[in-house]
Amino acid sequence: MVEQTIPAFSDYLFWDVDRSKLDFRINYKYVICRVFELGKLADITEAIHFYGRASIVEALTSASSLKFNAVALSSAIFDLKIEDFKCSNSKPYQANY
Repeated sequence: MVEQTIPAFSDYLFWDVDRSKLDFRINYKYVICRVFELGKLADITEAIHFYGRASIVEALTSASSLKFNAVALSSAIFDLKIEDFKCSNSKPYQANY
């Protein structure tokens, strides 16, 4: 089996960057945050398959800025507390609904 090198995410997720120059391995934190903030369920499933649980949890909990919907969703999926997220401990923390 050949290892997947480019995840099959929705095209609209990366409208602001040249997707052909985006390294999905090196820029995994940016990609994971973008997927959890703006992606569809299929994109989130693809991210979990491509990156694995540990990488996703590390990227999301260490993000200094993350929309509240991404925090709430990843909290539910990975059984995390809101306080586990670096962005929720920042002052002031703004929830983007």
